[in-house]
This record gives sequence, structure tokens and C-alpha cells, in this order.
Amino acid sequence: MREFIKKIQNSDKPTKRKWIIICSAISMFVIVVIWLIYFNFSFNAENAQKMEVVDNSRTEFWNVFKTGLKVVWNGMKNKISGLMGSNTIEIIK
Repeated sequence: MREFIKKIQNSDKPTKRKWIIICSAISMFVIVVIWLIYFNFSFNAENAQKMEVVDNSRTEFWNVFKTGLKVVWNGMKNKISGLMGSNTIEIIK
């Protein structure tokens, strides 16, 4: 392993960059896989505990989501109408 590292250290810049990209991609892949496995276990544990609440939480989620969309839409509509209404042009002869 040390010989391989020394060989990379003594090589030209494009070879060093190639190995940095390869090693970075491999390490990121390992991190993402570990994160996904942890994510899967944490959701399975929560789902096992809250199995009977799932149907109620879905309906509550959609009700909250719809209400949130209405609030955001009304807020945007008020902002837009406020911007449109405040622009007045007076032409004086």
C-alpha cells in the first residue's frame, strides 16, 4: 500500500487528480450507503411503533399541507396585488 501511495505521489498532476477523484467518489459512495442504511433502520423502527397512527397522520398531513398552500397562495396574491396597486403614473399637462 505504501508503495502504491509513493507511486501516486511521484506521478504527474493529471494522474494525481484522477486518483483524487476516484478516491473521493468511492468514499462518498460509502458514506451515502451507510447513511441510507441508517435512514432505512430509523424509519422502520418508527413505523413499527406507530403502525395504527399511520392513516390518521396521512389525513392530518394533507389537511395541514392544503392549509399551508392556501396561506402561501394568499400571501403571494396579497404581495403581488400590493405591488401592482402601488404603481401609479400621473401625467400632468
